[in-house]
Amino acid sequence: MRNIRKDSMPKIKKVSQNCGVPVKSQTISPKAPDPTYEVTKFLSWLKKRGAVRKLNECKKKWENEGLNIESIIKLLSPYLCKYTYKSEAVVNLEDKVWADQWMSHYNLEVPHHRHKKAIEKIISDTEKKTKV
Repeated sequence: MRNIRKDSMPKIKKVSQNCGVPVKSQTISPKAPDPTYEVTKFLSWLKKRGAVRKLNECKKKWENEGLNIESIIKLLSPYLCKYTYKSEAVVNLEDKVWADQWMSHYNLEVPHHRHKKAIEKIISDTEKKTKV
């Protein structure tokens, strides 16, 4: 076995605890454009329903909330697009990763069905314990 002197070893920088992996508490803004909180709620709703919905359905639901769906589509193109499918105008969320990043940024993440059921079970168990 060969003896290695300390001064011949390459200098190694100390690695931080998180190794460059973003931690939830760190504020890293997703890529632009920045949809507002209300528009991100719409994106969350759209993604939860398969990322494609009829334009009329979107207008009916979200124009009552004060959102102009047509102008949102124009502003967020190419992330959100309008297509014609079977002679019906539909809204398609093209970049789901981008939408997920903004939903995380605004704390509007949609839990997976199994995760939602687990949360509901925890809440119901907690309610049972407090009623006793």
